[in-house]
Formats: sequence, C-alpha cells, structure tokens
Amino acid sequence: MAKTKPKVPVAGSSAALKQSLSGLAALRDQLPPGSATPADASTPSTAAAAAAAATASVYSRGKKVVVRRERKGHGGKTVTRIEGLIGSDAEMVTVTRELKRRLGCGATLDGNDLLIHGDQSDRVIAFLSTQGVPNLVRGS
Repeated sequence: MAKTKPKVPVAGSSAALKQSLSGLAALRDQLPPGSATPADASTPSTAAAAAAAATASVYSRGKKVVVRRERKGHGGKTVTRIEGLIGSDAEMVTVTRELKRRLGCGATLDGNDLLIHGDQSDRVIAFLSTQGVPNLVRGS
C-alpha cells in the first residue's frame, strides 16, 4: 500500500483558491498598461521574415532555371530535376524543405540541383513562377 503524504496548509491560500473568475477582471484592471505584443513574440516573426527573404533571393539569383523530368539513374523511378538555383547549402536545404511542404512530395538535394520525387514538372513550374524566378525553362 502506498504511503499518503500529509497535506501542508499554506497561510492565506484557502481564500485565494476559492476566488471566482469574476474577481480576475478586477485584478486585470489594476495591471499597468503594457505593449500590445511582447518582445519575444516579435523575434520569431523577424526570423521567419529573414528566412523568407533568403529563400526569395535564391529564386531570383539564377540566370536560367531548368526544370526537367528524368528516369535514368534513379532505379526506374521518375524524378523532376531543378537546375540553376544559386544559394548556400543552408539556403538550398531551406528551399528543399519548402518545396516538400508545398508540393506534398519527397525531395532531395543533389549538389546544387533539387530532385523532386515523381513527375511534378507542371506543379514545380507553377510554384517557381509564383516565387518570381526570372527565366524558367522546361527541359525534356
């Protein structure tokens, strides 16, 4: 049988625990005015804006972006290769994650090329055109 722990009374806590929620409104009115958004809440949105700016620049840096369908060298499976995006390794990983999330399919990074699993060329071209890729070419 388990031992029971003795309850230790805390001075003045019984009245505070029995207070209804309507009493909280009076306490809220006593608080000093504060800022509408806390400082910690603005940090993630700033980081998200910086990440969006970094990925947008990856789309606009390339002179020519080629989207082509391939089967050779992939075990008979069809992949869509995106060539011509220019960015650092971290930026390319971010772009790969974004494509995976937006298209709902698998994607891998092969050097500076992105491999999208399946024949997704129409969807990839539509996505890249909305991201502002200046010169988008459909390969074979």
